[in-house]
Amino acid sequence: MPHLTAWPRGEPESTYVHELRRGNCGAQATYFPALCRPLGIPARTTGGWQLFTGNFAGHFWAEFYLPNYGWIPVDPMAADMADRTDKISDEE
Repeated sequence: MPHLTAWPRGEPESTYVHELRRGNCGAQATYFPALCRPLGIPARTTGGWQLFTGNFAGHFWAEFYLPNYGWIPVDPMAADMADRTDKISDEE
């Protein structure tokens, strides 16, 4: 999914991602639990800070719960970020 820098206005992020098939990290991290919960899989959105290309930035990801293992992090934006690492210069 392409990455967007602006938050959608007026509708839940999960609906926005589902209909437009795109969204920033917060929107995609909200969409993942929205897909898990109807299937009975406990899931949540969480966030924090990440260091990427020399800068700290806020970032959101999702987690789902497995009995005997606990909360498992999953990042719907990982593929998008991996694609961007190919474009980082030596200076960054």
